[in-house]
Amino acid sequence: MKIKVLILICGFSLIFPVSSLYAQDNDKITILENKILSSSNEAELYNSFEELTDEYFKDVKYSQYVELLKSLAERKKELSTAVNYYIAITRYTQLKNLEEKKDWNEYFNKGNDYRKEIQDSAEAVIDKTTAKDPVNILAMLVSWRLHKDQEDSEAGNSLTDLFNALLEYSKAPANIFLIKDVADQLQSYGEKGQAKELYKIYTEKLLLTNTDDKELISSALNFYKEGNLDLAQALYDVYI
Repeated sequence: MKIKVLILICGFSLIFPVSSLYAQDNDKITILENKILSSSNEAELYNSFEELTDEYFKDVKYSQYVELLKSLAERKKELSTAVNYYIAITRYTQLKNLEEKKDWNEYFNKGNDYRKEIQDSAEAVIDKTTAKDPVNILAMLVSWRLHKDQEDSEAGNSLTDLFNALLEYSKAPANIFLIKDVADQLQSYGEKGQAKELYKIYTEKLLLTNTDDKELISSALNFYKEGNLDLAQALYDVYI
């Protein structure tokens, strides 16, 4: 799952990689590349990255996208943090896609390389950011999901780090939807205790947005119908 996070070609090469050839055939990708390389606004930067990610993901061109991401960081060093996050989420999505398609040849031949790339890229983001940065939380999330999927020895510590980072993130004005998204992920993996605490934080912050009673009850009912009972209950508690 890809979680959304709110990015001029500067030079030419005599040899074009596959990702460049793909971009040449897609005007939208070229436009987004240019926006990313010229952007000085963080929200615009990540919005452009999200659009670019959607373009490659819809055509299942994960490896081509990773090549493009690396070339973007080479052309503009300031993009390294965003690039590392999108490499991590791309390789993670690629692994999940291989599992779903039961493409065991690539999965077993390349899987360990992809996992290392996920972990190295996520750690690079975490090392250069703090819990005040949404991308820090997202990098921790993909890192934890990888550990959890493998049920390895780092899964517990990774979850603790992620949860503590969310608590720190929520102390300041925060993107409440990021808090909810992480809570949804924790719940889907059976981590109901931590998810419930994050849903409580989400509902408390939702109340600060001047949501009226009618909207609150409507949201609670929708979450109840979706089967998200913890969040529905949290919203009902706030309403009461």
